[in-house]
Order: sequence, then C-alpha cells, then structure tokens
Amino acid sequence: GMSLFKARDWWSTVVEGEEGTEEECCTGCLVIANINNEKPAKDKIIVGGFSGTLRVFCPQSYVHEGGEEVSGYRADHVLLEATLSYPILQLAVGKFVSSNDFNHLCVLHPDRLVVYTISVTAGQAGHGDHTRLTIAYQHKLQRNAHSMITGPFGGVKGKDYIAVQSLDGCITAFEQESFAFNSFLPGFLLPGPIAYVAKSDVIITVSSDW
Repeated sequence: GMSLFKARDWWSTVVEGEEGTEEECCTGCLVIANINNEKPAKDKIIVGGFSGTLRVFCPQSYVHEGGEEVSGYRADHVLLEATLSYPILQLAVGKFVSSNDFNHLCVLHPDRLVVYTISVTAGQAGHGDHTRLTIAYQHKLQRNAHSMITGPFGGVKGKDYIAVQSLDGCITAFEQESFAFNSFLPGFLLPGPIAYVAKSDVIITVSSDW
C-alpha cells in the first residue's frame, strides 16, 4: 500500500564539543519545551553533553521573497550557548521553582543538580533579544549521579519534584528547593532504566540483580 506520510530533512545542525570535537551525550540530554515561557508558546530544542555545553535552539522556517517557504539552520536559531562547569548527564523541564509555575530547566551533573531559569530580555538600539541563563537553586549530591526522573510525586498539583538515581542504587528525592528523602533500591547491582508514572504515582525501576 501507499503511505500518506513522507519524511524530509527540515532542519539540522552539528553540535560540537570543546575545540571542534564531536559532542558526546546520552539519551537524556535532549528535551523539547517552551523553556523560556514565551507567549504564544513556542517549543525550543535544548541539548547538553559531556563537554558541559548547553545549547537552546529555536528552529523556524521563513517565507522567502518569492513566496516560498525556506527552512534550514540559521545562526539566529541559536538562542543560547553556555559552557557549564561540569559534564551534563541529563536534562529535564518542569515546574521546579516554588515561587512560580513557569517552566525551568533542571540539569543533572555527576555531583549536583542545578535548576536554571531561562529568560529573554528585549534587545535595545536595534540589537536582537538576549537570552539569559540564571541559577534558581542547586543541590549538591552526596553520591555520584546516574540519572533522574521528575514529576508531580505524591499527586502534588502545579509543581514538579526531582529524584536522582545514584551509581550505587540510592534514590534521592527533592521537593523543589528542599531535600525530601533517600531510599536504597533493593537487590541493586547496576543503575538501569527508571521512570515515573504520574497516573498511578509510582516509580518503576529495572533491577540487574541475578
């Protein structure tokens, strides 16, 4: 049969690490969200990597003089490029700050997690808008991190909490700016997949114990 769907390359860019080397990252280092809380909402692509570089892209097409739609990478699609002090293991977007219900960016590093506000200030004197990255708060971790999950743990309304899985099988939960609890996973051997299911308010893990 004939498919109704066709895929075409609409937008792409090469993400580089330090000094032009290829960036290395794992699956959790890419998120899509309206991270700067723009109105009307417009999704951005947020990418991190082991080099510690964080990038925010806003791909868009535009109509050429001839009336045709033109797509593809342009330099002004890069809203933000920042080099953080530590490798980026994972990114998450959610309502992580208690004083408001805006989207914030949570960045997991090996020894800490940092929640950032990404905001846009209008440019002056003909200059374009300026995107700023500011730290809302951070938690120093007692154990080396592997991965994290986020969500409305406990059925909380209008906010998201964060739980970090360590390399040695400890789940550390944070209720936004506050530490909540530590819990060791039973039968733990190696860190593996972990997920939060909001509907039933459960955390699902995969044990590698044999």
